[in-house]
Amino acid sequence: QSFDFPTVYANKNKLAKLKSATSDLQYAATRQEILLTAQQTCQEIIYLRKQKQLLDQRLKNAEKLAELYRFANGDANRLEYNKIQLEKINANNASRLNNSALRAQLEKLQALNGGHPLDFETTDYPQTQVLPDYSSLESEYLAADPTLKSLRSESESAQREIKVNRALTLPKFDLGYRRNGGSESKMNGLKIGLSIPLWENRNTVKQAKAQAEYTVTNILANQQTLKATLRELYLQAEALANSRNEYAEALSSQRTDELLNKALETGQISMIDYFVEITLLYDSMQNYLDVEKEYQNAVAQLLQYQL
Repeated sequence: QSFDFPTVYANKNKLAKLKSATSDLQYAATRQEILLTAQQTCQEIIYLRKQKQLLDQRLKNAEKLAELYRFANGDANRLEYNKIQLEKINANNASRLNNSALRAQLEKLQALNGGHPLDFETTDYPQTQVLPDYSSLESEYLAADPTLKSLRSESESAQREIKVNRALTLPKFDLGYRRNGGSESKMNGLKIGLSIPLWENRNTVKQAKAQAEYTVTNILANQQTLKATLRELYLQAEALANSRNEYAEALSSQRTDELLNKALETGQISMIDYFVEITLLYDSMQNYLDVEKEYQNAVAQLLQYQL
């Protein structure tokens, strides 16, 4: 029976534990990725439901206008009626696209849940956590990110590989029982041997060192990339928060579709002015929904280390 030098077994045992820890961290990174995808899918569903409310409002308004103008006669009124009909068609088409997208996202969420149905009827985003200052966020993210942890664990494993390969260059021991049989005499007894590997592991230590250096470089590269991504996301979230607040304030002071309808009915504004105003109103409301969703998505990515 051959035996390696005792330090080989100690280093191999520690290496096995490090590789097991790396596997656990890789699993944690995959889990976090799935949870983030699920969270973003839920945010998309909420966005589409908010959009559906806006589109339903737009379609209802177009149908109300069509009802008011369906008896109109004359070229001018006929042109106005045609514009209303076109608005109905556009609203109906947007509503159909919204329903299709909403069904797709609900199916995606169910697939992420292993195919099991989910009772998710939420129509509003949860209270968004206030972002900490950037330096604190960056420090916490880099310390908790499972991908970086996995890379650090791989680096530790590579360092341990060096020790294992160095230990393998040490002498090996042979221990056994030898039996020599013959017709006249027998010589039996223990056999102890020693072998020194001169060429067997000549380049393995050098290769292990190169791998260890690569893992260190890989960690630094990933850290720099992650820092740049975090900084960009943080600035984006700040800009989106400002835009969201500006839209909310502006829309609160805008005339609603009901007020615009009354102004049109009483002749305060022309049909052309009405469509300019109503289009601007609906576009602004849609832009607000888009900005709100993008902000929620940016915050979700910034805080994914907490998942």
